[in-house]
Amino acid sequence: MKLFAENGYYEVVYDNKYYENLEFIRLDTICNKTYVTLRNVVTREMYTFDHNQIKKIRKKMFRLPSFKHRRDNVVAEEKEYSL
Repeated sequence: MKLFAENGYYEVVYDNKYYENLEFIRLDTICNKTYVTLRNVVTREMYTFDHNQIKKIRKKMFRLPSFKHRRDNVVAEEKEYSL
């Protein structure tokens, strides 16, 4: 359950259904069963999954723009091109 310690979005396959854009809400243990509650950030629906029946879970990775290849904003010289 260390996967849920970080913030981010998750994808889950549970009972042969695919769920995406889920954020972690809480983890409950009731009568030696662990339940995971997640919320879809798009539709705002809440889902509670039995941890043992989750077939696949993964953290969704996002690519952030690289600052290495960022183009500089070149400004024209004021004297020659000013109005």
